[in-house]
Amino acid sequence: MKTRVATIIVMAVLLLSGLFWAHAQSKNSAVNATFTSNSNRFALLAGSYRIDHNRGESVDGIFKIDTFTGKTWALKVIEQNDVVMKKWIPVND
Repeated sequence: MKTRVATIIVMAVLLLSGLFWAHAQSKNSAVNATFTSNSNRFALLAGSYRIDHNRGESVDGIFKIDTFTGKTWALKVIEQNDVVMKKWIPVND
């Protein structure tokens, strides 16, 4: 009888832990757009930046950040004669 009660308790604990795990996984299924620290060398960030503070002009851009050194580049895209050229331009302080 004691073995049967122990088996029921173990089964209930396993079932509940499985349900909690499944619930936790479903909560984390959304896309996380925030930057997190990990072992990746480079991070790509998209955003707007001001080019003229007096007139409030801003430009959308893509930035590449070296997470080891802190160096930053902006992606420059040029289209000439139906040819698209892309180049990473260093961002200086």
